[in-house]
Formats: sequence, C-alpha cells, structure tokens
Amino acid sequence: VGAGQVYREITGRYFLVMTAVEASALIEDKASVEIECTAVVPDSRATG
Repeated sequence: VGAGQVYREITGRYFLVMTAVEASALIEDKASVEIECTAVVPDSRATG
C-alpha cells in the first residue's frame, strides 16, 4: 500500500495540501535538515 492510497482512504474527497520530503544522504557528515511548517487546526469548540 502506497502513501497516496492511504492518504485517499483517510481524506476521501477532501483534497488537502501535502508535501513529502526525503533526504537519503547529505554531503557533510554532521549536516542536518530543518523543516518548518505552519498548520491551521480548527477549534473543535467553535460553533458555526
């Protein structure tokens, strides 16, 4: 089962934004990768 199939099973017809990043090797032995993201999480207590 691939990531795309699982994603569709979970989200159904809601096409959410998704980014996938893979780093299998870096040039420097002590190099690191920093990933920053922003998410909007709806307040489950909100009425509407």
